[in-house]
Amino acid sequence: MARLKWTEDRIILEIRRLHGRGERLSARRMQAVGLGGMVATSYKLFGTWRKAIEAAGVDAPVTRERKWPLERILAEIRRMAREGLDVSFGAVHRLQPRLVEAAYRHPALGNWRKALEMAGLDPTEHQQRQQRSRQSIIEAIQAMADRGESLGFGAARGRWPRLVAAACSRQHFGSWAKAVQAAGFDYEAHRQRQRWTRERILATIKHLHADEHPLTGAWLKRTGWGALVAAARRPSMFGSWRDAVECAGIDYESVRQAGLAATRELRENEGIASEADAT
Repeated sequence: MARLKWTEDRIILEIRRLHGRGERLSARRMQAVGLGGMVATSYKLFGTWRKAIEAAGVDAPVTRERKWPLERILAEIRRMAREGLDVSFGAVHRLQPRLVEAAYRHPALGNWRKALEMAGLDPTEHQQRQQRSRQSIIEAIQAMADRGESLGFGAARGRWPRLVAAACSRQHFGSWAKAVQAAGFDYEAHRQRQRWTRERILATIKHLHADEHPLTGAWLKRTGWGALVAAARRPSMFGSWRDAVECAGIDYESVRQAGLAATRELRENEGIASEADAT
């Protein structure tokens, strides 16, 4: 069957039809009912999904401004610190950009330093160039294992480059394998268990999607998931990243547009965020 071609008129008519039957017009809802392609095309034709709704003469759904209320921001920062994770601006901005964005946008915060202070942490103790001890490295590796993260060198270096660099320094363990062993794990056995399979790739994609992590290949490589993308693209797996995402039951065009929008938004905030954090 030929793929439906969305035009401006067709999108407007569909929006009015959905509105007439009382359907919620959020982008997430549209994806859930199989209309992710319409939303993706709206970005090309109207600029945004909200503008497409407005062009149809329908009130756009109210944006949920309290998705990241103050207590959730502070609770997430405290959780990361409690688990021994790096809560410096650079580390969190790389791995959880939406948390950093939420902190900068919240009127009670405005910058990452203030967020750390309100979470009960001393910002000077969580600067990017913090010095690690052998014990802090061991605790960080154990926290990684508790979260189900791969302890393989490549995956760890992609997500936690400063941790791996500290572990490999002569001052500490000399290699990542020795650091993992010092943390109480069989490095070789653990590395073998973490090899990518089709099932693990699909489960990881679904997990990232549930966490609202942008699913574009470029974004994932930037945030330490390059091995996942590379594994999915192998001929023996899915052949392409798009096919892997769609095999996970997710509309690729929708997540691609969302990923591009998130990237644009993050780039706009990076200059402001970096300047504010340096003060």
